[in-house]
Amino acid sequence: MRDVTLSVVHNLSWTELKPYAVSLFRSSCASDLKVIIVTPVTSAEVRENFTRLGFMLVESPMPTENPIQWDEWGWLRFHEAAKFLRSSSESFRYVMWTDARDVVFQSNPFTWLENNLSPFKMAIAGLGHAVKDCPQYNDPWVKAVAGPSYDRIREFEALACGTFGGEALLMREMFEDIYDGCRSRPTTVRLPHPQGVTDQGVFNVLAHEMYAASTKIPRPKEGFAAQWWPSKSSWPEVFKHEGLPLFDSANGIVYAPETFVPYSVVHLYDRDPLWVTIMRDKYK
Repeated sequence: MRDVTLSVVHNLSWTELKPYAVSLFRSSCASDLKVIIVTPVTSAEVRENFTRLGFMLVESPMPTENPIQWDEWGWLRFHEAAKFLRSSSESFRYVMWTDARDVVFQSNPFTWLENNLSPFKMAIAGLGHAVKDCPQYNDPWVKAVAGPSYDRIREFEALACGTFGGEALLMREMFEDIYDGCRSRPTTVRLPHPQGVTDQGVFNVLAHEMYAASTKIPRPKEGFAAQWWPSKSSWPEVFKHEGLPLFDSANGIVYAPETFVPYSVVHLYDRDPLWVTIMRDKYK
């Protein structure tokens, strides 16, 4: 069975997407299926370049543009990913789900899963701090959906719904549960940041409850995925006792602490303008 990477893009330029696409092209095996789900506003340039690099383009509807609930697109994308897996005539071994605008691959993530996932079925990248220590984002997101479990879950590490992978069936079920969990809850959202029901809030509750027994949260030294940018290391709330990602700006590589292996995936690098330039120069 083949492995498949999945991402959904909407209204992004090729300049923004090129590091994701080129790094995945360089890192993947020829047998891996690279799927990019696009919306009607995806430009011809983006479509042509993804096709040139061997990606399968899957069409999805235009998301509802709701200025009060703009975060709806965050969870509608998981519906599109689940729909692709349900409708595919092919059975897959592993699925790797990531964002696209702020992600690069430094090695094949399926090699990491093959060597490190067992006995678990899904690997989810942590953000390096507790839910409760993110009062602007993760803590209110979890509070909006966790109910009586909130006080317990907020003590756990916050998890990123933009980087996780695992066995195909469980991944599809997670996609469906994120979508259903968001859709079933009425929400009001205060701009500029959503404070109601979000994909990442539901995802953290699912990962720390329903999926906990099947989920591996790799530690930094294991080199799965860095959810990081250089200045984040100075935050007082991050887990410094486990070591911090090492940023090699000369070579455009992010290394895991202790083991000094390049992370397979780097996420959130675009919070640092210098690293946007580094990644765009490296992956062109």
